[in-house]
Amino acid sequence: MIYTDNQLVEIFGYLPKGLKLVGTSNGNKIYSSDDIQEKALRWMEESFTTRSFSEKIKEGLEKGSLMVGYTDKSFAKFLMKKSGSWVYNLMTGVTLTRTTGWYSRPDDNIVIILSHKNVSMLGKALNEMPSILTHELVHMCAYKETNSFYRLFQKDLKTFYGTLVSLHLNTNVKSISRPLDKLIYNMVFKFESSPNRDNEKIIFNIWGDFFNNIGYSNPSEIREEVLKITSPYIGESMSLDKRYEKYSRNVKRHLYDAYDSLGFNVRRTIYAYQEVLFPSEVIAITNQFKPKGDTVRLIESIRF
Repeated sequence: MIYTDNQLVEIFGYLPKGLKLVGTSNGNKIYSSDDIQEKALRWMEESFTTRSFSEKIKEGLEKGSLMVGYTDKSFAKFLMKKSGSWVYNLMTGVTLTRTTGWYSRPDDNIVIILSHKNVSMLGKALNEMPSILTHELVHMCAYKETNSFYRLFQKDLKTFYGTLVSLHLNTNVKSISRPLDKLIYNMVFKFESSPNRDNEKIIFNIWGDFFNNIGYSNPSEIREEVLKITSPYIGESMSLDKRYEKYSRNVKRHLYDAYDSLGFNVRRTIYAYQEVLFPSEVIAITNQFKPKGDTVRLIESIRF
């Protein structure tokens, strides 16, 4: 068997056979097998991305806080969908190989979803799994180890959001330094780590307070600026008024510029928009392929 960061070369390793219910996450039943979990762990132990904290991954798999599996245990359905994707590939020339993963705060678990899109007919799990697991572990850290997360990454977050806001408002970062500190603190402690994070009204109010703190006093002007700065997220998750589409494009461009300020050119590798709400997305993106020492130590401190 050969393990790399991009692909596990193992015949029949990840086919949906012998599956059993191992847990639930975000309302989804997750089906896996001991064989799949063991192979995933060995991959994480060998991957350059995850091997430095593979013991923590092992602990998470054993306790059910980390799961690798399917949302449907039917092998027949897998074959049908796989055959359908072959037809789709022939007709469009597009190959579906995306790995889906998430961190569920209500369930306090991370799931890497296998499907016909990312498991070959010969059972190879195709790319991305180590980086996605690392990405989601950072989100878990932001929620469960909030104080440490903020202490370790406050400087990077100020660089990122300072670049974003200064470009958006065409102003000097130094002139808004203290309101910027408060913005980041509130984003991390009042929204990112809040049980009510699904309530977008909280983050809109946090951005509103920021614009108020830098001199905006008219409520309609504050609302307008909040809608502008959050327009990339609104456009993805809700309906966005057409007049804000140009602002969305501008903010997205500034998000990529903000990543540049941290030394990461991610224009061709990610689709930026969540960062206007979630500071942990910034740290997850910049650590998902090559986690820094502080990030590794923070992941190792997670209590499953």
